[in-house]
Amino acid sequence: MTDQPLLSVYQQYQTDTTAEADGQWVEFRPGIRVRIRSTTCDLVRTVEDRLAARLRPKLMANNWRLPPKDADAQEVEVLAQGVVVAWEGVTDAAGAVLECTPATVRTVMTALPAFRREVLMAARLDDTFRAAIQEELRGN
Repeated sequence: MTDQPLLSVYQQYQTDTTAEADGQWVEFRPGIRVRIRSTTCDLVRTVEDRLAARLRPKLMANNWRLPPKDADAQEVEVLAQGVVVAWEGVTDAAGAVLECTPATVRTVMTALPAFRREVLMAARLDDTFRAAIQEELRGN
């Protein structure tokens, strides 16, 4: 048992809605940080809705499931158009620093599916944006 006071359910589960919408810096590997929005923020949901509308005929034809290639392409677009705000330490294979633009996000996330999955998972996790966790990380 610790002598620390218990946090209320609100303190434990409240997320930082500003960080969800504007982005939260997340370190994925030493020297590689990505500022990401939550997949639940309005902008990302708008991007997902727009992409889903375009894919509706394909979804209807495939029992509401996208073929893996299309599902991967949709994830890349959601990251490029909505989730990824900025990054630091992302380089090409030769080590040249890459500017964070929708085009480079598409290129990197297409070429590195494991990185794509990690970034997307962090954007889906409430802990990434949980206010109490962020306060603790800031040392408050």
